[in-house]
Amino acid sequence: MTNKRELRVLTASFIQEYTTNPDEILMSFDSWIVTIYGIECTKEYYDIEYFDLGMNDDWVSHLRDKVWVTEKIIDDFNLAFNFAKKVKRAIEEY
Repeated sequence: MTNKRELRVLTASFIQEYTTNPDEILMSFDSWIVTIYGIECTKEYYDIEYFDLGMNDDWVSHLRDKVWVTEKIIDDFNLAFNFAKKVKRAIEEY
């Protein structure tokens, strides 16, 4: 289990490596972050744009096929995905 300090360090290093602007991050869910563009994994370079977040897509099955995906990554993804769906709905309604 990652403690809060480790999470901040991991998130900060991910931001420096993959994200140009920390202001683009809306919420962090340990292994995944929700940005203004979609969902991004913090463990491996993998992202899903809002355009690709179809409400009926089975992303969990898709992710389970990846060799680097653990149950923790799936759990974090579910949290991030649910938050991102709300963001996507808000964008579409705007």
